[in-house]
Amino acid sequence: MAVSSFIESLKMEIRETEGRLRLLKQTLNAYEGSGTMPIEYSSQSNEVIKKDVNQSKGTILSQLKNMFVTDFHSAVRMPDIQTKYEQASNKKNKIENLIRELRKKGDLVAVRYDGKNIATYWGKSEWVNGGDFKSEYKPSSISIDAKPEVLK
Repeated sequence: MAVSSFIESLKMEIRETEGRLRLLKQTLNAYEGSGTMPIEYSSQSNEVIKKDVNQSKGTILSQLKNMFVTDFHSAVRMPDIQTKYEQASNKKNKIENLIRELRKKGDLVAVRYDGKNIATYWGKSEWVNGGDFKSEYKPSSISIDAKPEVLK
């Protein structure tokens, strides 16, 4: 009798663990797909609650575009954009994928200097002329002879 009770408790634990694993996979897929938090997880009820992804993503994209009008007046690195976004919104959303989306739409541009990812700067598309940032938008930390490459 004790053995069958033990077996049943193991089977129950497996079912509960599989349920938690399924929720973890859903959460991971949601994060990887959008770069934002499109769902919430309720640990009390073991449920995933979907949020309106398009609205929150659109709002964040607008906030990011606006930052290049109000806050940034020359090219900046990704960590600086992330920090400024977190300060302005009081949120810790990772914004790298959204910034890249704005680049694909043509709103922003990325210029990498001397082939070094650490020397990649972001700015508005109109800040670039001839494959490099215009002098008034070029980061002061970049040397005059650095080789620019506009990222596609």
